[in-house]
Amino acid sequence: MTARGEPVGATLGVEEEYHLLDANTLQLAPRAELSERADRRELVPQLRPEMLTSQLEAVTDVCRDLAQVRAAVQAMRAKALAVAAEHDAVLLATSTHPQAGLDQVEIAPRTRYERLIGRFGGLVSEFNLVGLHVHVGVPDLQTAVAVLNHARPYLSLLGALTASSPFHEGRDTGYASTRLARLALWPQGGPPPFLPSAQDYLDLVAALTGTRMIEEPSELLWELRPSSRYPTLEFRVADMCPELEDVVLYAGLVRSLVRTLAGRVAAGTPAPGVLDAVLIAARWRAARYGLGGELWSPGRQDLAPAERVAEDFWRELEPDLEQHEERALLRPLFEQLLQRGSSASRQRRVLAETGSLLDVVRDGVRLTTAGARAAPGAAADSGDPVEFMPG
Repeated sequence: MTARGEPVGATLGVEEEYHLLDANTLQLAPRAELSERADRRELVPQLRPEMLTSQLEAVTDVCRDLAQVRAAVQAMRAKALAVAAEHDAVLLATSTHPQAGLDQVEIAPRTRYERLIGRFGGLVSEFNLVGLHVHVGVPDLQTAVAVLNHARPYLSLLGALTASSPFHEGRDTGYASTRLARLALWPQGGPPPFLPSAQDYLDLVAALTGTRMIEEPSELLWELRPSSRYPTLEFRVADMCPELEDVVLYAGLVRSLVRTLAGRVAAGTPAPGVLDAVLIAARWRAARYGLGGELWSPGRQDLAPAERVAEDFWRELEPDLEQHEERALLRPLFEQLLQRGSSASRQRRVLAETGSLLDVVRDGVRLTTAGARAAPGAAADSGDPVEFMPG
């Protein structure tokens, strides 16, 4: 994702995971043939298979600015939609399908997934969830680990900003992000531990491999981790964002956070000494309430209204965003998100207005599709929900 020796944050990339839905019914649609084609690399390079045959992963090329991120995600969604259409399917970019039952889940018949089932049992078959991952270029592992230590307290807010999974198996879970809540069930999930050095990270990976909890570093489900494939930090805390502008905003915020924290590392500022138990509690609160309640504030070391915590976060990043001429782009997107709420809030509004979870699905599909069709530089339609008609 970045050449070693480049400045921290010089590059970034986005990975999105989508649910595949039947184009006519909008129900979850296992597509084994599409999954196999992706596994054989017969599709465009951006598309990859996922563990479930009703899911598809898409990755951007390396980007250097947020205009490139926006164009790359838009093009990536367009390609994924075109491939899905070949299999009579459409895409949904929310972390859960609001209606789908686990009886609709089909795990791809591959050896690596069979090993996961043998190790983790029902957790695997119940994992009908998708997420948004952003890679930020960090040229060496020591710097990546040091920035990770500084970034841990901010992960819960990032989860709240992107929450898009209030519904699961046809019911309101009471959570803004049931995905984050369910990921906590995995023993190698949650916020990363404090790691004094790069060698401590490597030793921990070796120890977890030795206990057979993981077979390789890519099986760590931490919400932030050094990538096992690229010289990057990979932010994995976010739910999928159906609206393209929210993806651009999130990518911009996490890259600015990495650059800001790398500056603190270079200045010799110690990482915050926050207990793991406090971070776990903060993560739970973000999953439960999203932007609709109080969140744990890294700066205040206490609970505060979510909007205040978010504005504190913005003020920390603002000098970096000004320096890199990104403030003018991101500030309106940030204000828009705080005003209207996350996807979880929108989904609940749609249900309240229509009384139909199918309408919630329609709205999510419409927003996902709009993100592939928006003109460069223009926001995807974020107005009142309207019915999406497949085709």
